[in-house]
Amino acid sequence: MTFPLYVILIAYIVVFIIYLIFSAVLLYHIFRFGYWDSSTRLMVFLYFTGSLVILISTIVYSMDIDWSESITLFSNVEFNFSID
Repeated sequence: MTFPLYVILIAYIVVFIIYLIFSAVLLYHIFRFGYWDSSTRLMVFLYFTGSLVILISTIVYSMDIDWSESITLFSNVEFNFSID
C-alpha cells in the first residue's frame, strides 16, 4: 500500500482546524460564563502561547520535508487468510 506523504499533512491541517474551533468555543465560554481575573488571563495567555509555539514549530520543521514523496506500508507482507 503506497500513499503520498502530503496525506499526513492534510490530516494534520484538518485536526488543527478542529483544534482551533474548540479553542474558539473555549474562549467564548470563558468570556460569557467565566471570571475574567488575572489567573484566567494568565491561563488563556499560556494556552494560546503554547498553541502558537506548536504551530510555528510545525511550520518550521515541515518546510524541510519533501511532501511529494510516497510512503509504502506492508510492501513485503503477504496477508493469507485462507483456511486449508
